[in-house]
Amino acid sequence: MGRYRVHLDTDIAGDADDLCALAMLLGSFDVDLVAITTCIEQGGQRADMARTALALGGRADIPVTAGRDTLFDGSAHDFQLQDSRYWPAVPIERALAGRDATEVLAQSIASGACVIAIGPLTNLALAERNHPGLLRGANIVVMGGHLEMPSAGLPHWGPDMNFNFEADAQAARLVFETCDPLIVPLHVCMPVALRGEHVERLNSGGPLARLIAQQAELHGRDNDMAQLAAAHPGLPHDILNFQWDPVACGAALDWPSVVVEERPLALVPGDGGMVFVSRTGDPVRRVVTSVDADAFNDKWLERVARC
Repeated sequence: MGRYRVHLDTDIAGDADDLCALAMLLGSFDVDLVAITTCIEQGGQRADMARTALALGGRADIPVTAGRDTLFDGSAHDFQLQDSRYWPAVPIERALAGRDATEVLAQSIASGACVIAIGPLTNLALAERNHPGLLRGANIVVMGGHLEMPSAGLPHWGPDMNFNFEADAQAARLVFETCDPLIVPLHVCMPVALRGEHVERLNSGGPLARLIAQQAELHGRDNDMAQLAAAHPGLPHDILNFQWDPVACGAALDWPSVVVEERPLALVPGDGGMVFVSRTGDPVRRVVTSVDADAFNDKWLERVARC
């Protein structure tokens, strides 16, 4: 059994970095991935993609539970999935019907597992509503949050680009009112990229690593990442995708390339969306403040190439 017991809560199949994070966990010998739950679902399709990835990585034994198709308040969403070019047709064994993602989350938290939330915080908020006090003291890492604007040379993205919080702002507010997660804000992750120079290494790995290479190249073309890099010299020239979610996993696994500090922070409404502010008397929270991109990528590639 690994040193780290992890529950991954994900919106996989919306962007390539969720798959990058999942493969990183599977390739880490010190990680016991106990369960996966999906959020902002579309009839269980995200869960099916997670099961496809697990099948390719030889870990079909890990249970996957689909969350509900709506947001925390029951309203609908229109967030799109990756199209069929991104995923192979792999025979998968679906989970038994009737499992509830919030109950699976509650079980993982009760067992002491670290929950790494790399999508909107809908499932965590629902689990807290169903089990008041559940999140208090829980070991949770949250990908997302606007703390400050990115440094010169990087895209000048504000809180409106903070998808994981803005997609279900009510859920995010509830989570931060009831627990103290480790925060992985967007601006510190921006220099960490899956790059064109990584594709050859990924293609020399296993089936899951090769799928990541395929998805990364598709994502780079579909989102014109070359043009984004040309306009922002702080980005790698051959960026294919931002590695938001793998950085969150690196923070959870205490990777030395991911620096964590303590700061007084509160989540408040701001111009364009929810923002973190630092004021005297605010709760002291753990937050990632920097990432050594080269060291991170070397370790990430080493782990993922095993899959």
